[in-house]
Parts: sequence; structure tokens; C-alpha cells
Amino acid sequence: MTSLANIKGQAVASRLLENSLQQGPPPLLILHGPEGTGRFLAALAYIQHSLCETGTACGVCVPCKKILQNMHPDLILFPAERVSIGNPDHPEPFSIRWLIRKRLVYQPHEARYRFVVFPRADLLLTEAESALLKTLEDAPEHTRFLMLTHRLDQLSPTIRSRAVTVPFYGLSSPAMRSILPDTVSNDDLTILGGSLDQLELLHSDLTNDMATRIEAALRHPVSLLDLESWLISLEKNSPGTGTTYSASLSYPELLDFFGLLLLMKTESHKRFKQIAPLIFEFKGTLHRKVAGIQVFLVARLFHQLHTTLFSR
Repeated sequence: MTSLANIKGQAVASRLLENSLQQGPPPLLILHGPEGTGRFLAALAYIQHSLCETGTACGVCVPCKKILQNMHPDLILFPAERVSIGNPDHPEPFSIRWLIRKRLVYQPHEARYRFVVFPRADLLLTEAESALLKTLEDAPEHTRFLMLTHRLDQLSPTIRSRAVTVPFYGLSSPAMRSILPDTVSNDDLTILGGSLDQLELLHSDLTNDMATRIEAALRHPVSLLDLESWLISLEKNSPGTGTTYSASLSYPELLDFFGLLLLMKTESHKRFKQIAPLIFEFKGTLHRKVAGIQVFLVARLFHQLHTTLFSR
């Protein structure tokens, strides 16, 4: 059963969502904060509460069962990938023109409201975002929108101004402990960095390989260069191209994980105070909507690391 009570470590978000349910869903909700902190689970719980016959997300009524099986006709869940405006004449499914012309013009099938969810609202292409904005300015009375993004500033100010925003924060160690099995170590919690998004990587071949390469790179400049080349090569193995490491993480997410692991591996280094700001700057710019920026950021980080680690 999905319930807002099951959202661990997000007291502020849970309280805001519960208050919103009491007042009635607003035209647009934006759930923002780090990946792996419960945003998607909270969005589904919010919708389940709204569409449940008893308003409690009971899990046993027909609407609840349909939501849990992703079969409710009044829940339109976009894929977590780039969203285009769509072909003018024959818009593709899950494009904005398809949504407007094929779904929003009709009344909900079963419920009072239809919910439209964008799990990665930051991946709305510019034209799609502009077209959607026109719909949000005069939102259909029977439709409610939920947008999820890891950074609120990646959505246009005009969209943000029309939304009720709900913040999610990195999970505390006690919250993580209440969710994860006892086999997860303190080092594992450090790697996760307050997020469950990369839990699958904890004991994977990728983590072991990456850790070994980082340890070698901290000792010798040639190994540092090898690590840089290896990281750049992973871009070609991102989801959709047959990666041997992970079928679900994008290249920016893999680099984000690398940043966490590098931070942990350099914590005891004598130049950690100089290294840490470089890593934080790297992680803070990974998800910008600029073509090819990740490879540039990798090259810049490794140039800075070389200077910091091996200069006299």
C-alpha cells in the first residue's frame, strides 16, 4: 500500500502534502529535491489518496488497485526521459501535443480529477515547456499536474510561479537506517550520501571497479589519466546503449555517483580541503541542460585534480 505515512525522513514534505489533500489538489504541484529521497513515492501516494474511494489510500478499493498496477485511466504517467512538443499533425504518445489534443480535451474516465505526472520535469524540452505553460495558464478544471525535479531552478520561473512547491531533502542517517537492511555499513551510507537512488550500485562491479581505479589515481598521475579516460568512455555505455554496469542510471547519474565515491576515498587525503570544493563544484553542475557538458566537466575536474594532487 502506498501512503504518505510511508515516506521516511521527509516530515516537511509529508505535512505539506497532507495539508494540500485537505484543501484539494492545486492545479500544479512541484516536488523538488535530490533523487532517491522519496519524491516519486510521495507523488504516487498523493494521487492514491486523492483517487481512493475512502480518501485514505486504503489499497483495497478499485481505484487504489488500479493505481498500484499502473492501470488507472485517470493517471497519465510520463516516462522519465526527454519530453518533446510532438509532431504538429500526428503527435507521438507522451508528447505535449498528444497530451493536450488526445487527453486533456476529455473529461476524466472515472474520477473527479485526472492527474498528469512528469517524473523528470527538468527534461521537458524548451518548446514542450512553452506549450505546456500555455495549458497551465488556463488549466482544465478536471486536470491536476505533478512535476518532479531534483533542482527547482531547472524549471522556468513562469512555471514555478504557478505551482505549489514541496521540498525534499537528503535523508538523514537515522532515516536511512530505518529503511535499509542491517547489512548496509556506515561506509555504504557515506557513499549513498542521503539518497536511495544509487542503492543498486553499492556492491556492484561498477563500484568495485571505480573504487580500485580511484585508489590508484590518487597515487600516480598516469592512473589519474587512465581514470579520466575510463569515465569518459562510460558515456557511450549509458542506458539505451547496452551498458554492462547499470540499465537504469544515466551518464550524469553515474558521474554523480563517482563524485560521491571520490569524496569518500579522498576524505583522509592530506589535501582533502583542496579536493572537496572541486568535487562539490563538479557535482553541482552535472545536470545542466547543455549538450556535451559532462565530458567537459570531467576534463576540467581531472585537470584540477592533477594540479592539486601532484603539484609540489
